[in-house]
This record gives sequence, structure tokens and C-alpha cells, in this order.
Amino acid sequence: MFVKEGHRMVYEITFKNSEKFYGEFKFNLIEQNQKKFNHYLYVDKNEKWDVTTTEIGIPVKVIHTLHGNLIEFYFSEDGRVKMIGKFNNESIQEERTFKPGITVENIMVLKNLDFNSTENYNFDLIQTLEYPKLIAYPMYFRIVGNQKVCVKAGEFNCKKILFSLSDMRGLFFRAYYYVTDDLERNIVKIENMPISGKTELISIENN
Repeated sequence: MFVKEGHRMVYEITFKNSEKFYGEFKFNLIEQNQKKFNHYLYVDKNEKWDVTTTEIGIPVKVIHTLHGNLIEFYFSEDGRVKMIGKFNNESIQEERTFKPGITVENIMVLKNLDFNSTENYNFDLIQTLEYPKLIAYPMYFRIVGNQKVCVKAGEFNCKKILFSLSDMRGLFFRAYYYVTDDLERNIVKIENMPISGKTELISIENN
């Protein structure tokens, strides 16, 4: 996986009710205590993600701001997660141990998938809909094909990747990610079913 310094992408998000708004990703590399980390910032009108991971996408620290609520996550290699912050003006401080590989975001998981595999990549994902509780669901990604995708930002050769729950709830939620089939693994398009929303890349800048 390759992250470009100052890599900036803008997306158009459309809900089922035709509401549209825009989100912006910016990727960069940081160095702390002689170690290198991947970092990205995502901002739209509803939320903000400030994510730091290892070079191979393992989460270290995530700060999530959602509708004015600010929650911080700290991850250990053994699966321990500490969640602190405020939600609806109530203080949060919770700690749990999950299976190693636990995360609260899936962008860096996608960027580190084995694109030569068609097997499920299983992982536990902390659910923002469960705030203020610290709860994770079993999820998976699976590469289901190749597709050329045309959006406002251009035409891209992509892997089509299924994202769903690993248990029976997967019957009611499926999303498809279209990710560039190259070292950068940029998300070009997302389709959410049955929500029927979509996200499309409208511009990309390599500073």
C-alpha cells in the first residue's frame, strides 16, 4: 500500500432522499519516535475522522467527531481498545479487549487488502451507531470482480469489493466499494444497499 504525502480527494455523497453533500480526504505520512505512520483526515458536514495507523494499516489512534460529539480511540496490538470522550454531553470512558485487528474505520483496511485473494477478509469493526457503547460487529471484505468505473474525477480500473456483516445481519446490509487497482488503492465509488446511497470521487490532487 502506498500513501502519497498531501494526497487529497473530494467526494460527492448522495442519500436515498437525493440529499447531497461533500466530503474531503487528505492523506499524509508522519513520523514519531523514529517510527513512520499513515495518517488521514476526513471531513464532511456531519463528521470528522482523524486517523493514525501503522504503515500496514493497523490503527493506533482515531479521533471521531460526530454531530458535535468527540470520541477518541486508542488501540493496542493485543486487541485492547480504550474509548474516551463525550457523547450527548455525557462523559465516556470504556476499555475492552477484542481480537487483534479490531478497528473503528475501514479505509486503511481496504488499502491493505490482498488484491490477489478472493477469500473473505474478516475483521471486527467498532460500530459508530452503537455510541456511547463500545461494541464491534464481525465484518468482511471480499473482492468480487474487476470493473472500469467512470466518475467526475475520471475513468479508473477498479476492484469491486463487497463489504458486509459476517453473521445473519449481512442479509440486510451490503455495500460495494470500487477501489483503484494500483498501489494507491483509492476509493472511486461506494454503493450502499439497501440504503441506496452512493459516494463518488469528483476530484483528486497529488500535492
